[in-house]
Amino acid sequence: MEYRLGKLYAIGVGPGDPELLTIKAIKILKNVSNIFSVTSSSESKSTAFDIVSSYINSNCRCTQLYFPMTKDETLLKKAWNKNALEVYKALRIGRDAAFITLGDPSIYSTYSYLWQYLYTIDKHIEVEVIPGITSFQAASARLNIPLVTGDESLTILTGVNGSKRLEEIFPISDNIVIMKVYKHWKEIFDFLSKQNNIKIASLISRCGLKGEKIWEDIRNINLEQPPSYFTLSIVKKTLDEK
Repeated sequence: MEYRLGKLYAIGVGPGDPELLTIKAIKILKNVSNIFSVTSSSESKSTAFDIVSSYINSNCRCTQLYFPMTKDETLLKKAWNKNALEVYKALRIGRDAAFITLGDPSIYSTYSYLWQYLYTIDKHIEVEVIPGITSFQAASARLNIPLVTGDESLTILTGVNGSKRLEEIFPISDNIVIMKVYKHWKEIFDFLSKQNNIKIASLISRCGLKGEKIWEDIRNINLEQPPSYFTLSIVKKTLDEK
Protein backbone atom coordinates (compact mmCIF):
# COMPACT_ATOMS: atom_id res chain seq x y z
CA MET A 1 0.00 0.00 0.00
CA GLU A 2 1.42 3.36 -1.03
CA TYR A 3 1.51 6.18 1.45
CA ARG A 4 2.61 9.80 1.48
CA LEU A 5 5.27 10.75 3.97
CA GLY A 6 4.87 14.13 5.54
CA LYS A 7 7.66 16.66 5.15
CA LEU A 8 9.85 17.59 8.08
CA TYR A 9 10.96 21.19 8.62
CA ALA A 10 13.89 21.81 10.94
CA ILE A 11 13.33 25.39 12.03
CA GLY A 12 15.77 27.66 13.82
CA VAL A 13 13.69 30.01 15.96
CA GLY A 14 16.51 32.40 16.83
CA PRO A 15 17.93 33.39 20.22
CA GLY A 16 14.76 34.38 22.05
CA ASP A 17 12.99 37.43 20.62
CA PRO A 18 9.90 36.21 18.66
CA GLU A 19 10.39 39.10 16.23
CA LEU A 20 13.72 37.62 15.13
CA LEU A 21 12.09 34.62 13.44
CA THR A 22 12.34 34.63 9.65
CA ILE A 23 9.23 35.23 7.56
CA LYS A 24 9.65 31.76 6.07
CA ALA A 25 9.75 30.15 9.52
CA ILE A 26 6.55 31.92 10.55
CA LYS A 27 4.73 30.86 7.36
CA ILE A 28 5.63 27.22 7.94
CA LEU A 29 4.74 27.28 11.64
CA LYS A 30 1.27 28.58 10.76
CA ASN A 31 0.64 25.69 8.36
CA VAL A 32 2.20 22.49 9.71
CA SER A 33 0.06 19.90 11.48
CA ASN A 34 2.62 18.99 14.14
CA ILE A 35 5.30 20.92 15.99
CA PHE A 36 7.96 19.18 18.07
CA SER A 37 10.11 20.99 20.60
CA VAL A 38 12.83 19.95 23.05
CA THR A 39 12.97 19.92 26.82
CA SER A 40 15.69 18.62 29.12
CA SER A 41 13.25 17.93 31.94
CA SER A 42 9.90 16.19 31.84
CA GLU A 43 8.53 18.98 34.03
CA SER A 44 9.99 21.98 32.17
CA LYS A 45 8.58 23.91 29.25
CA SER A 46 10.38 24.29 25.95
CA THR A 47 11.97 27.72 25.51
CA ALA A 48 11.77 27.34 21.72
CA PHE A 49 8.03 26.69 21.98
CA ASP A 50 7.53 29.84 24.06
CA ILE A 51 9.23 31.83 21.30
CA VAL A 52 6.94 30.56 18.52
CA SER A 53 3.70 30.15 20.48
CA SER A 54 2.01 33.24 19.00
CA TYR A 55 2.53 31.98 15.46
CA ILE A 56 1.00 28.50 15.85
CA ASN A 57 -2.45 27.70 14.46
CA SER A 58 -5.08 26.37 16.88
CA ASN A 59 -5.34 23.00 15.12
CA CYS A 60 -1.65 22.20 15.37
CA ARG A 61 -0.59 19.36 17.62
CA CYS A 62 2.37 20.45 19.79
CA THR A 63 4.60 17.86 21.44
CA GLN A 64 7.56 18.32 23.78
CA LEU A 65 10.26 15.70 23.39
CA TYR A 66 12.27 14.91 26.49
CA PHE A 67 16.03 14.61 25.98
CA PRO A 68 17.88 13.87 29.24
CA MET A 69 21.07 15.83 29.95
CA THR A 70 23.36 12.87 30.58
CA LYS A 71 26.50 11.25 29.20
CA ASP A 72 25.07 7.76 29.68
CA GLU A 73 25.14 6.40 26.11
CA THR A 74 22.44 3.81 26.80
CA LEU A 75 19.98 6.38 28.13
CA LEU A 76 20.79 8.82 25.34
CA LYS A 77 20.29 6.28 22.55
CA LYS A 78 17.02 5.18 24.08
CA ALA A 79 15.77 8.78 24.21
CA TRP A 80 16.94 9.58 20.67
CA ASN A 81 15.28 6.52 19.24
CA LYS A 82 12.03 7.06 21.15
CA ASN A 83 11.78 10.70 20.06
CA ALA A 84 12.68 9.93 16.45
CA LEU A 85 9.87 7.37 16.35
CA GLU A 86 7.47 9.95 17.81
CA VAL A 87 8.28 12.38 14.99
CA TYR A 88 8.11 9.60 12.40
CA LYS A 89 4.59 8.63 13.51
CA ALA A 90 3.36 12.05 12.40
CA LEU A 91 5.25 11.94 9.12
CA ARG A 92 4.16 8.35 8.43
CA ILE A 93 0.48 9.33 8.26
CA GLY A 94 1.19 12.18 5.87
CA ARG A 95 1.37 15.08 8.32
CA ASP A 96 3.94 17.81 7.73
CA ALA A 97 5.84 18.57 10.92
CA ALA A 98 8.26 21.13 12.29
CA PHE A 99 11.07 20.41 14.70
CA ILE A 100 11.97 23.71 16.34
CA THR A 101 15.31 24.54 17.88
CA LEU A 102 16.88 27.61 19.46
CA GLY A 103 19.27 29.54 17.24
CA ASP A 104 20.10 27.66 14.07
CA PRO A 105 19.55 23.91 13.40
CA SER A 106 23.13 23.48 12.14
CA ILE A 107 24.96 24.80 15.23
CA TYR A 108 25.14 22.59 18.34
CA SER A 109 21.55 21.60 17.72
CA THR A 110 19.51 18.65 18.95
CA TYR A 111 18.14 18.39 15.43
CA SER A 112 21.38 17.03 13.98
CA TYR A 113 21.22 14.01 16.31
CA LEU A 114 17.51 13.47 15.80
CA TRP A 115 17.97 13.45 12.04
CA GLN A 116 20.54 10.65 12.25
CA TYR A 117 17.97 8.44 13.94
CA LEU A 118 15.14 9.44 11.61
CA TYR A 119 17.30 8.60 8.60
CA THR A 120 17.89 5.08 9.90
CA ILE A 121 14.12 4.64 10.27
CA ASP A 122 13.24 5.85 6.78
CA LYS A 123 15.69 7.22 4.22
CA HIS A 124 12.87 8.72 2.15
CA ILE A 125 11.89 11.45 4.59
CA GLU A 126 11.93 14.84 2.91
CA VAL A 127 13.58 17.51 5.05
CA GLU A 128 13.93 21.27 4.69
CA VAL A 129 16.15 23.18 7.09
CA ILE A 130 15.10 26.74 7.86
CA PRO A 131 18.10 28.66 9.24
CA GLY A 132 17.73 30.91 12.25
CA ILE A 133 19.62 33.80 13.81
CA THR A 134 22.20 32.46 16.22
CA SER A 135 22.66 33.55 19.81
CA PHE A 136 26.14 34.87 19.09
CA GLN A 137 24.87 36.98 16.18
CA ALA A 138 22.25 38.45 18.49
CA ALA A 139 24.86 38.97 21.22
CA SER A 140 27.15 40.76 18.78
CA ALA A 141 24.26 43.04 17.83
CA ARG A 142 23.38 43.76 21.47
CA LEU A 143 27.00 44.70 22.19
CA ASN A 144 27.30 46.62 18.92
CA ILE A 145 30.61 44.95 18.10
CA PRO A 146 31.52 43.12 14.88
CA LEU A 147 32.22 39.40 15.03
CA VAL A 148 34.83 39.68 12.29
CA THR A 149 36.29 42.38 10.06
CA GLY A 150 38.77 42.33 7.19
CA ASP A 151 40.48 38.96 6.93
CA GLU A 152 40.03 38.01 10.59
CA SER A 153 39.06 34.48 11.61
CA LEU A 154 36.15 33.41 13.80
CA THR A 155 36.04 30.21 15.85
CA ILE A 156 32.93 28.83 17.54
CA LEU A 157 33.53 26.61 20.56
CA THR A 158 31.47 24.93 23.24
CA GLY A 159 32.48 25.31 26.85
CA VAL A 160 30.82 22.10 28.06
CA ASN A 161 34.18 20.41 28.56
CA GLY A 162 36.00 23.34 30.12
CA SER A 163 38.81 25.48 28.72
CA LYS A 164 40.94 22.84 26.99
CA ARG A 165 39.73 23.55 23.45
CA LEU A 166 39.79 27.28 24.15
CA GLU A 167 43.45 27.04 25.15
CA GLU A 168 44.22 25.17 21.92
CA ILE A 169 42.36 27.58 19.67
CA PHE A 170 43.24 30.86 21.38
CA PRO A 171 46.72 31.34 19.81
CA ILE A 172 45.47 30.87 16.24
CA SER A 173 42.03 32.53 16.14
CA ASP A 174 41.36 36.27 15.98
CA ASN A 175 37.83 36.10 17.38
CA ILE A 176 36.24 33.36 19.49
CA VAL A 177 32.66 32.60 20.47
CA ILE A 178 32.36 30.31 23.50
CA MET A 179 28.89 28.84 23.81
CA LYS A 180 27.50 27.06 26.88
CA VAL A 181 29.86 28.77 29.30
CA TYR A 182 27.67 27.96 32.31
CA LYS A 183 29.18 24.64 33.46
CA HIS A 184 32.90 25.52 33.55
CA TRP A 185 32.64 29.30 33.85
CA LYS A 186 35.29 29.59 36.55
CA GLU A 187 37.84 27.65 34.50
CA ILE A 188 37.07 29.65 31.36
CA PHE A 189 37.15 33.00 33.21
CA ASP A 190 40.46 32.07 34.83
CA PHE A 191 42.08 31.30 31.48
CA LEU A 192 40.85 34.49 29.83
CA SER A 193 41.93 36.67 32.77
CA LYS A 194 45.53 35.53 32.24
CA GLN A 195 45.67 36.56 28.57
CA ASN A 196 47.25 39.91 27.76
CA ASN A 197 46.26 40.22 24.11
CA ILE A 198 42.47 40.45 24.54
CA LYS A 199 40.62 43.53 23.37
CA ILE A 200 37.11 42.38 24.32
CA ALA A 201 35.95 39.49 26.53
CA SER A 202 32.22 39.95 26.95
CA LEU A 203 29.55 37.72 28.45
CA ILE A 204 25.85 37.60 27.64
CA SER A 205 23.30 35.48 29.47
CA ARG A 206 19.79 34.75 28.12
CA CYS A 207 20.24 37.02 25.12
CA GLY A 208 16.83 38.13 23.87
CA LEU A 209 15.04 36.32 26.68
CA LYS A 210 13.53 37.50 29.95
CA GLY A 211 16.29 38.05 32.48
CA GLU A 212 18.94 39.00 29.90
CA LYS A 213 22.24 40.10 31.45
CA ILE A 214 25.28 41.62 29.76
CA TRP A 215 28.82 41.96 31.09
CA GLU A 216 31.07 43.90 28.73
CA ASP A 217 34.23 42.53 30.34
CA ILE A 218 34.11 39.23 32.23
CA ARG A 219 37.59 39.83 33.58
CA ASN A 220 36.12 42.46 35.89
CA ILE A 221 33.14 40.57 37.28
CA ASN A 222 32.81 38.23 40.23
CA LEU A 223 29.96 35.76 39.90
CA GLU A 224 28.94 33.87 43.01
CA GLN A 225 26.72 31.44 41.14
CA PRO A 226 26.99 29.81 37.71
CA PRO A 227 25.41 31.85 34.91
CA SER A 228 22.36 30.62 33.02
CA TYR A 229 22.57 27.64 30.66
CA PHE A 230 21.94 30.17 27.88
CA THR A 231 25.24 32.01 28.34
CA LEU A 232 28.00 32.74 25.84
CA SER A 233 31.16 34.78 25.62
CA ILE A 234 32.61 36.75 22.73
CA VAL A 235 36.38 37.14 22.82
CA LYS A 236 38.20 39.50 20.49
CA LYS A 237 41.98 39.67 20.53
CA THR A 238 44.25 42.67 19.97
CA LEU A 239 45.86 41.63 16.73
CA ASP A 240 49.43 42.23 15.62
CA GLU A 241 49.96 44.56 12.68
CA LYS A 242 49.89 42.72 9.37
